[in-house]
Amino acid sequence: MNQSQITIKKASIEDAEEILKIQKDAFLGQAKIYNNFNLPPLRQSLESIREEFNIKIFLKALFNGEIVG
Repeated sequence: MNQSQITIKKASIEDAEEILKIQKDAFLGQAKIYNNFNLPPLRQSLESIREEFNIKIFLKALFNGEIVG
């Protein structure tokens, strides 16, 4: 029996676009609840998150090889 599992790995700058999309999807629900779409995680640009990769460590959660968090 093949069991799927989630793995955690260090993300690379090539993952930035997918990580930003997941971040925005995650905060969209809160924005709708509070009718506030001006939350910093929703306004962050791809350029900005790529700059953060130079000073921070990003981790990614993978499920069957796909970034899910």
